[in-house]
Amino acid sequence: MHPLVARVKSFILEYKLINKQEHVLIGFSGGADSAALTAILMKLREVIGFTITLFHLNHQLRGAESDRDEDFVIEWSRNQRLPLRVERANVGSIRKTRGGSLEETARMVRYQTMEKVASELGAERMAVGHNMDDQAETVLLNLFRGSGKDGLRGMPPARGQFIRPLLSTGREDIDLFLSDLKLPFIVDSTNRDLSFSRNRIRHQFIPLIAENFNPKIREALFRLTMNIQEEGRTGKRISLPLENAGEVKRIPISFFSEMPQAQRIQALREFLRIAYQDLRNIYRQHLKSLDRLVMKGKGEVCLPGRALVRADEGYLWGFRSHLIVANIPEWSFPLCMPGHNVLSAIGLVLEAQCEPFSASLKGNIEAVLDKSSLRFPLLARSFQPGDRMVVGKSEKKIKEIFAENAIPVEWRKLIPLVCDNEKIIWIPGIALDERVKVRDNSSSVYFRCSRLSSR
Repeated sequence: MHPLVARVKSFILEYKLINKQEHVLIGFSGGADSAALTAILMKLREVIGFTITLFHLNHQLRGAESDRDEDFVIEWSRNQRLPLRVERANVGSIRKTRGGSLEETARMVRYQTMEKVASELGAERMAVGHNMDDQAETVLLNLFRGSGKDGLRGMPPARGQFIRPLLSTGREDIDLFLSDLKLPFIVDSTNRDLSFSRNRIRHQFIPLIAENFNPKIREALFRLTMNIQEEGRTGKRISLPLENAGEVKRIPISFFSEMPQAQRIQALREFLRIAYQDLRNIYRQHLKSLDRLVMKGKGEVCLPGRALVRADEGYLWGFRSHLIVANIPEWSFPLCMPGHNVLSAIGLVLEAQCEPFSASLKGNIEAVLDKSSLRFPLLARSFQPGDRMVVGKSEKKIKEIFAENAIPVEWRKLIPLVCDNEKIIWIPGIALDERVKVRDNSSSVYFRCSRLSSR
């Protein structure tokens, strides 16, 4: 299966655009988008189990070129052995009668005629070839008109009987697909006419943005529309039954069990917003990965910024800070002091410096300790039953500290404990022993713990 066919199949199934045994009427202009859409649906009709018929409307706007398009469509459908329905409408005359722009009139007539034909044929779905580039152009047109939030929703994957299977596909991918299959198509000469606002956005504005600001502007606008559409489907912000425990947020996985996918995605976005307080680098693909994790009920997903979400023990766990987790369950390594300790077997780096340290610490994966309170040599090891350290004014079991921070039992032997010859002095990301905190006029030792892969 061609990679683009596989992606479109996933999009169709995700949004339930076509069901088994349905009849799909495809809007076929003969251009690149409709040719690719038809070719893809031809390859999927046996896989999903549906039938297709082509529909072409001759708008009678471009004289001989409109008739050429009609002839091409008839020949194309004949070569592919596909049923075809051709209709004609004098869009220019209709526009003079009802007023409005030529583009809007053509669109209205095309959709109304397609609905009429679908009703006559008993087609449950009407597929049109709008793609990701069209979506970006639509959003920008709405934005320049001063549209509200509804205008930024763009076109949905489905509206009533109309479906857009190519909405997540870029025009460049469509061109490559047609080239790979050596499929013929025609080019509408008006697509280069810069008197149309959409064409100016397509050929001038979007390339300018892509070159100077964001080369993936089309993908970014597509994510924007899908996020707004999902928020609209789920309504107001979802209230989550969150449990707070130190650096950890958790939520029962059962909370998501009865939700439709759109609502789950919105709830997961809210979970991340609360747990990490920053969604700038969280994209749609991350939310989909989390959705799969929730449905599976066990496993983990790494997010940008080395944040981690884990499904375990009936909960979804999220860490606001960079909790350091080793890769094997039981271990112990001596530490050089000072030194850059690369613990390759467990995927960690522990950096130790004896020089005075006056800069501000970057989160709780760094620590400054009182050198005089340490009993050398130092080592890093895994948790052992009975481990204790002094937190605040009293000694506490490490097991209790882990529980207070909602660390799952399975994780506890994966977290490094930094020890001297007598005691545990530091748990990166969680706690520092009271006895080794820096006092006035004391010499200091600086520690930093990080993942080996992040160096």
